[in-house]
Amino acid sequence: MVDVGDDASSLFGRAKVHFHAGRPAEARDLLERAHAAAPADRAVRFALAACQNALGEWADAETHLRLVLDVEPEYHLAWYQLGCSLQGQGRLDEAAAAYRRALKGDSIPDAWNRLRTCEAPHLNTPAPSTGRAPRDVRGADEQQVAQVLVGQAMAPPPSGGTLAQQIDQHGVAEPGHLLPGGRRHLLARHVAPPAVAVTVFFVVVVALGGGPAGYGPLVIALLLLFVAGAWAAVWLQSVRYRYFFYERRMDLHLGALTQRRRAIWYYEITEVRYVQGPVNALTHTASLEIDYKPGDHVLTELLPGLGTPDEVHALYEMLQPPRVRERRSMKGIII
Repeated sequence: MVDVGDDASSLFGRAKVHFHAGRPAEARDLLERAHAAAPADRAVRFALAACQNALGEWADAETHLRLVLDVEPEYHLAWYQLGCSLQGQGRLDEAAAAYRRALKGDSIPDAWNRLRTCEAPHLNTPAPSTGRAPRDVRGADEQQVAQVLVGQAMAPPPSGGTLAQQIDQHGVAEPGHLLPGGRRHLLARHVAPPAVAVTVFFVVVVALGGGPAGYGPLVIALLLLFVAGAWAAVWLQSVRYRYFFYERRMDLHLGALTQRRRAIWYYEITEVRYVQGPVNALTHTASLEIDYKPGDHVLTELLPGLGTPDEVHALYEMLQPPRVRERRSMKGIII
Protein backbone atom coordinates (compact mmCIF):
# COMPACT_ATOMS: atom_id res chain seq x y z
CA MET A 1 0.00 0.00 0.00
CA VAL A 2 1.01 3.65 -0.51
CA ASP A 3 2.85 5.14 2.46
CA VAL A 4 1.02 7.77 4.45
CA GLY A 5 2.57 11.21 4.76
CA ASP A 6 3.87 12.67 7.98
CA ASP A 7 0.62 14.43 8.93
CA ALA A 8 -1.52 11.48 7.92
CA SER A 9 0.78 9.11 9.77
CA SER A 10 0.39 11.08 12.99
CA LEU A 11 -3.40 11.09 12.62
CA PHE A 12 -3.29 7.37 11.85
CA GLY A 13 -1.40 6.70 15.10
CA ARG A 14 -3.83 8.78 17.15
CA ALA A 15 -6.76 6.96 15.54
CA LYS A 16 -5.21 3.69 16.69
CA VAL A 17 -5.16 4.91 20.30
CA HIS A 18 -8.82 6.00 20.17
CA PHE A 19 -9.88 2.75 18.56
CA HIS A 20 -8.13 0.62 21.17
CA ALA A 21 -9.83 2.72 23.84
CA GLY A 22 -13.24 1.82 22.38
CA ARG A 23 -13.90 5.16 20.70
CA PRO A 24 -14.50 4.30 17.00
CA ALA A 25 -16.23 7.65 16.31
CA GLU A 26 -13.12 9.59 17.35
CA ALA A 27 -10.97 7.17 15.34
CA ARG A 28 -13.19 7.74 12.31
CA ASP A 29 -12.85 11.53 12.59
CA LEU A 30 -9.07 11.29 12.71
CA LEU A 31 -9.01 8.86 9.79
CA GLU A 32 -11.15 11.24 7.75
CA ARG A 33 -8.53 13.93 8.31
CA ALA A 34 -5.77 11.44 7.45
CA HIS A 35 -7.62 10.54 4.26
CA ALA A 36 -7.89 14.22 3.33
CA ALA A 37 -4.13 14.58 3.86
CA ALA A 38 -3.24 11.37 1.94
CA PRO A 39 -6.18 10.50 -0.33
CA ALA A 40 -4.19 7.89 -2.26
CA ASP A 41 -3.36 5.79 0.79
CA ARG A 42 -5.47 2.64 0.68
CA ALA A 43 -4.63 1.57 4.26
CA VAL A 44 -6.20 4.78 5.58
CA ARG A 45 -9.19 4.40 3.29
CA PHE A 46 -9.77 0.79 4.35
CA ALA A 47 -9.42 1.60 8.08
CA LEU A 48 -11.83 4.51 7.66
CA ALA A 49 -14.38 2.24 5.95
CA ALA A 50 -14.08 -0.35 8.73
CA CYS A 51 -14.69 2.35 11.35
CA GLN A 52 -17.73 3.56 9.41
CA ASN A 53 -19.07 0.00 9.34
CA ALA A 54 -18.57 -0.24 13.08
CA LEU A 55 -20.68 2.91 13.45
CA GLY A 56 -23.39 1.79 11.03
CA GLU A 57 -22.41 4.25 8.29
CA TRP A 58 -22.85 1.56 5.68
CA ALA A 59 -23.19 3.60 2.47
CA ASP A 60 -20.12 5.75 3.17
CA ALA A 61 -18.10 2.63 3.96
CA GLU A 62 -19.24 1.00 0.72
CA THR A 63 -17.92 3.93 -1.33
CA HIS A 64 -14.44 3.68 0.20
CA LEU A 65 -14.30 -0.11 -0.01
CA ARG A 66 -15.21 -0.20 -3.69
CA LEU A 67 -12.38 2.24 -4.42
CA VAL A 68 -9.97 -0.01 -2.50
CA LEU A 69 -11.17 -3.07 -4.42
CA ASP A 70 -10.79 -1.27 -7.75
CA VAL A 71 -7.03 -1.26 -7.08
CA GLU A 72 -6.73 -4.47 -5.01
CA PRO A 73 -9.48 -6.82 -6.27
CA GLU A 74 -8.09 -9.80 -4.33
CA TYR A 75 -7.99 -8.06 -0.93
CA HIS A 76 -10.27 -10.47 0.93
CA LEU A 77 -10.66 -8.29 4.05
CA ALA A 78 -12.04 -5.49 1.90
CA TRP A 79 -14.56 -7.94 0.41
CA TYR A 80 -15.56 -8.96 3.94
CA GLN A 81 -16.06 -5.34 5.00
CA LEU A 82 -17.97 -4.63 1.77
CA GLY A 83 -20.26 -7.55 2.61
CA CYS A 84 -20.91 -5.96 6.02
CA SER A 85 -21.75 -2.64 4.35
CA LEU A 86 -24.14 -4.24 1.84
CA GLN A 87 -25.75 -6.41 4.51
CA GLY A 88 -26.29 -3.36 6.69
CA GLN A 89 -28.13 -1.73 3.77
CA GLY A 90 -30.35 -4.78 3.32
CA ARG A 91 -28.78 -5.81 -0.02
CA LEU A 92 -28.41 -9.44 1.01
CA ASP A 93 -27.72 -11.01 -2.41
CA GLU A 94 -24.87 -8.60 -3.08
CA ALA A 95 -23.56 -9.07 0.47
CA ALA A 96 -23.56 -12.86 0.04
CA ALA A 97 -21.51 -12.52 -3.15
CA ALA A 98 -19.01 -10.28 -1.32
CA TYR A 99 -18.67 -12.76 1.56
CA ARG A 100 -18.00 -15.58 -0.93
CA ARG A 101 -15.18 -13.53 -2.46
CA ALA A 102 -13.78 -12.89 1.03
CA LEU A 103 -13.86 -16.60 1.90
CA LYS A 104 -11.77 -17.40 -1.15
CA GLY A 105 -8.93 -15.54 0.57
CA ASP A 106 -9.34 -16.89 4.09
CA SER A 107 -11.83 -18.84 6.18
CA ILE A 108 -13.25 -15.95 8.22
CA PRO A 109 -15.79 -17.47 10.66
CA ASP A 110 -17.87 -14.27 10.86
CA ALA A 111 -18.08 -14.22 7.07
CA TRP A 112 -19.45 -17.78 7.14
CA ASN A 113 -22.05 -16.79 9.74
CA ARG A 114 -23.06 -13.67 7.82
CA LEU A 115 -23.23 -15.60 4.55
CA ARG A 116 -25.68 -18.03 6.12
CA THR A 117 -27.74 -15.09 7.37
CA CYS A 118 -27.87 -13.57 3.88
CA GLU A 119 -28.80 -16.87 2.26
CA ALA A 120 -31.61 -17.60 4.72
CA PRO A 121 -32.88 -14.22 5.96
CA HIS A 122 -36.19 -15.74 7.10
CA LEU A 123 -34.28 -17.92 9.57
CA ASN A 124 -31.87 -15.26 10.81
CA THR A 125 -31.82 -11.63 11.85
CA PRO A 126 -29.89 -9.48 9.37
CA ALA A 127 -27.61 -6.66 10.44
CA PRO A 128 -29.44 -3.34 10.85
CA SER A 129 -29.33 -0.86 7.99
CA THR A 130 -28.94 2.18 10.24
CA GLY A 131 -27.56 3.09 13.64
CA ARG A 132 -24.83 1.30 15.50
CA ALA A 133 -23.72 -2.20 14.68
CA PRO A 134 -24.74 -5.05 17.03
CA ARG A 135 -22.22 -5.66 19.77
CA ASP A 136 -20.87 -8.96 18.37
CA VAL A 137 -20.47 -7.50 14.89
CA ARG A 138 -19.00 -4.28 16.20
CA GLY A 139 -16.43 -6.23 18.24
CA ALA A 140 -15.28 -8.18 15.20
CA ASP A 141 -14.91 -4.98 13.18
CA GLU A 142 -12.93 -3.30 15.93
CA GLN A 143 -10.53 -6.23 16.03
CA GLN A 144 -10.04 -5.96 12.30
CA VAL A 145 -9.49 -2.20 12.22
CA ALA A 146 -7.08 -2.48 15.13
CA GLN A 147 -4.96 -4.93 13.14
CA VAL A 148 -4.95 -2.57 10.16
CA LEU A 149 -3.90 0.31 12.41
CA VAL A 150 -0.87 -1.65 13.63
CA GLY A 151 0.12 -2.61 10.11
CA GLN A 152 -1.35 -6.10 9.96
CA ALA A 153 -3.43 -7.41 7.07
CA MET A 154 -4.87 -10.53 8.66
CA ALA A 155 -8.43 -11.63 9.45
CA PRO A 156 -9.24 -11.26 13.16
CA PRO A 157 -9.47 -14.30 15.45
CA PRO A 158 -13.14 -15.18 15.95
CA SER A 159 -15.46 -14.93 18.93
CA GLY A 160 -14.30 -11.89 20.83
CA GLY A 161 -10.53 -11.66 20.47
CA THR A 162 -7.56 -13.96 20.54
CA LEU A 163 -7.15 -16.93 22.82
CA ALA A 164 -4.51 -15.05 24.79
CA GLN A 165 -6.91 -12.14 25.30
CA GLN A 166 -9.68 -14.42 26.53
CA ILE A 167 -7.35 -15.99 29.07
CA ASP A 168 -6.11 -12.58 30.26
CA GLN A 169 -9.58 -11.06 30.51
CA HIS A 170 -11.68 -13.93 31.83
CA GLY A 171 -9.28 -16.57 33.11
CA VAL A 172 -10.84 -19.13 30.78
CA ALA A 173 -10.68 -19.87 27.07
CA GLU A 174 -13.59 -20.91 24.89
CA PRO A 175 -13.13 -23.17 21.86
CA GLY A 176 -15.32 -20.92 19.70
CA HIS A 177 -17.98 -21.97 17.23
CA LEU A 178 -17.97 -25.31 15.45
CA LEU A 179 -16.41 -24.67 12.05
CA PRO A 180 -18.27 -25.45 8.80
CA GLY A 181 -17.59 -29.13 8.07
CA GLY A 182 -15.95 -29.44 11.49
CA ARG A 183 -17.89 -32.47 12.78
CA ARG A 184 -16.43 -35.78 11.62
CA HIS A 185 -16.71 -39.50 12.39
CA LEU A 186 -14.40 -42.32 11.50
CA LEU A 187 -15.80 -43.69 8.25
CA ALA A 188 -17.09 -47.25 8.63
CA ARG A 189 -15.52 -48.29 5.35
CA HIS A 190 -12.07 -47.33 6.68
CA VAL A 191 -12.24 -50.12 9.29
CA ALA A 192 -14.39 -52.50 7.22
CA PRO A 193 -11.66 -54.49 5.36
CA PRO A 194 -11.02 -56.94 8.27
CA ALA A 195 -14.76 -57.60 8.59
CA VAL A 196 -15.00 -58.12 4.83
CA ALA A 197 -12.09 -60.59 5.00
CA VAL A 198 -13.78 -62.51 7.85
CA THR A 199 -17.02 -62.69 5.88
CA VAL A 200 -15.26 -63.97 2.77
CA PHE A 201 -13.41 -66.54 4.89
CA PHE A 202 -16.70 -67.76 6.35
CA VAL A 203 -18.29 -68.11 2.90
CA VAL A 204 -15.25 -69.96 1.50
CA VAL A 205 -14.97 -72.33 4.47
CA VAL A 206 -18.66 -73.19 4.34
CA ALA A 207 -18.51 -73.69 0.58
CA LEU A 208 -15.44 -75.93 0.71
CA GLY A 209 -16.97 -77.91 3.54
CA GLY A 210 -19.94 -78.91 1.41
CA GLY A 211 -22.45 -76.44 2.91
CA PRO A 212 -23.84 -76.24 6.41
CA ALA A 213 -24.38 -80.00 6.46
CA GLY A 214 -20.59 -80.48 6.42
CA TYR A 215 -20.19 -78.88 9.83
CA GLY A 216 -21.91 -79.24 13.12
CA PRO A 217 -24.39 -76.55 14.21
CA LEU A 218 -21.99 -75.38 16.91
CA VAL A 219 -19.19 -74.67 14.41
CA ILE A 220 -21.52 -72.78 12.09
CA ALA A 221 -22.90 -70.80 15.02
CA LEU A 222 -19.39 -69.89 16.20
CA LEU A 223 -18.33 -68.80 12.70
CA LEU A 224 -21.47 -66.69 12.31
CA LEU A 225 -20.89 -65.15 15.73
CA PHE A 226 -17.34 -64.29 14.69
CA VAL A 227 -18.56 -62.61 11.50
CA ALA A 228 -21.26 -60.71 13.40
CA GLY A 229 -18.68 -59.58 15.96
CA ALA A 230 -16.40 -58.27 13.22
CA TRP A 231 -19.19 -56.15 11.72
CA ALA A 232 -20.29 -55.00 15.18
CA ALA A 233 -16.73 -53.77 15.76
CA VAL A 234 -16.90 -51.78 12.50
CA TRP A 235 -20.16 -50.17 13.56
CA LEU A 236 -18.94 -49.45 17.09
CA GLN A 237 -15.74 -47.77 15.90
CA SER A 238 -17.57 -45.65 13.32
CA VAL A 239 -19.97 -44.43 16.01
CA ARG A 240 -17.55 -43.94 18.89
CA TYR A 241 -14.67 -42.22 17.08
CA ARG A 242 -15.77 -38.57 16.75
CA TYR A 243 -13.84 -35.42 15.90
CA PHE A 244 -15.01 -31.82 16.41
CA PHE A 245 -13.11 -28.92 14.85
CA TYR A 246 -13.84 -25.58 16.53
CA GLU A 247 -12.41 -22.13 15.88
CA ARG A 248 -9.59 -22.49 18.39
CA ARG A 249 -9.25 -26.18 19.15
CA MET A 250 -10.25 -29.70 18.16
CA ASP A 251 -11.99 -32.14 20.52
CA LEU A 252 -11.21 -35.81 19.90
CA HIS A 253 -13.33 -38.72 21.13
CA LEU A 254 -11.17 -41.81 20.65
CA GLY A 255 -11.59 -45.50 21.42
CA ALA A 256 -14.42 -47.96 20.80
CA LEU A 257 -14.87 -49.69 24.18
CA THR A 258 -12.74 -47.56 26.50
CA GLN A 259 -13.06 -44.02 25.23
CA ARG A 260 -10.58 -41.26 25.86
CA ARG A 261 -11.12 -37.61 25.07
CA ARG A 262 -8.50 -35.10 24.12
CA ALA A 263 -8.65 -31.37 23.41
CA ILE A 264 -5.88 -29.93 21.24
CA TRP A 265 -5.62 -26.14 20.98
CA TYR A 266 -4.48 -24.94 17.58
CA TYR A 267 -1.65 -22.93 19.11
CA GLU A 268 -0.21 -26.24 20.43
CA ILE A 269 -0.01 -27.77 16.95
CA THR A 270 3.42 -27.89 15.37
CA GLU A 271 2.58 -29.84 12.20
CA VAL A 272 -0.42 -31.32 10.38
CA ARG A 273 0.10 -34.14 7.84
CA TYR A 274 -2.31 -35.46 5.25
CA VAL A 275 -2.08 -39.29 5.22
CA GLN A 276 -3.34 -41.74 2.64
CA GLY A 277 -1.91 -45.22 3.17
CA PRO A 278 -2.81 -48.53 1.50
CA VAL A 279 -6.00 -48.96 3.56
CA ASN A 280 -7.01 -45.40 2.76
CA ALA A 281 -6.44 -45.98 -0.94
CA LEU A 282 -8.42 -49.23 -0.83
CA THR A 283 -11.39 -47.61 0.90
CA HIS A 284 -11.16 -44.17 -0.76
CA THR A 285 -10.56 -42.39 2.54
CA ALA A 286 -7.80 -40.26 4.05
CA SER A 287 -6.48 -39.47 7.52
CA LEU A 288 -4.76 -36.64 9.36
CA GLU A 289 -1.69 -36.97 11.58
CA ILE A 290 -1.13 -34.12 14.03
CA ASP A 291 1.98 -33.23 16.02
CA TYR A 292 1.33 -30.96 18.98
CA LYS A 293 3.22 -29.75 22.02
CA PRO A 294 1.04 -29.21 25.11
CA GLY A 295 4.10 -29.14 27.38
CA ASP A 296 7.76 -30.00 27.04
CA HIS A 297 7.28 -32.93 24.65
CA VAL A 298 5.82 -33.25 21.18
CA LEU A 299 2.93 -35.73 20.95
CA THR A 300 1.33 -37.25 17.87
CA GLU A 301 -2.30 -38.10 17.26
CA LEU A 302 -3.62 -39.99 14.23
CA LEU A 303 -7.16 -39.18 13.12
CA PRO A 304 -7.99 -42.11 10.83
CA GLY A 305 -10.65 -42.31 8.15
CA LEU A 306 -11.98 -38.76 8.53
CA GLY A 307 -13.60 -38.72 5.10
CA THR A 308 -12.92 -38.91 1.40
CA PRO A 309 -9.54 -37.61 0.18
CA ASP A 310 -11.10 -34.31 -0.93
CA GLU A 311 -12.94 -33.83 2.38
CA VAL A 312 -9.83 -34.53 4.46
CA HIS A 313 -7.72 -32.26 2.30
CA ALA A 314 -10.26 -29.50 2.94
CA LEU A 315 -9.92 -30.11 6.70
CA TYR A 316 -6.13 -30.05 6.34
CA GLU A 317 -6.33 -26.67 4.63
CA MET A 318 -8.87 -25.42 7.16
CA LEU A 319 -6.47 -26.08 10.03
CA GLN A 320 -3.64 -24.06 8.56
CA PRO A 321 -4.74 -20.38 8.99
CA PRO A 322 -6.21 -20.79 12.52
CA ARG A 323 -3.09 -22.66 13.63
CA VAL A 324 -0.74 -19.91 12.47
CA ARG A 325 -3.04 -17.17 13.74
CA GLU A 326 -3.37 -18.62 17.22
CA ARG A 327 0.36 -19.37 17.55
CA ARG A 328 1.12 -15.75 16.69
CA SER A 329 -1.57 -14.55 19.09
CA MET A 330 -0.09 -16.49 21.99
CA LYS A 331 3.26 -14.83 21.27
CA GLY A 332 1.62 -11.41 21.54
CA ILE A 333 2.19 -10.47 17.90
CA ILE A 334 -1.44 -9.69 17.13
CA ILE A 335 -2.91 -6.62 18.83
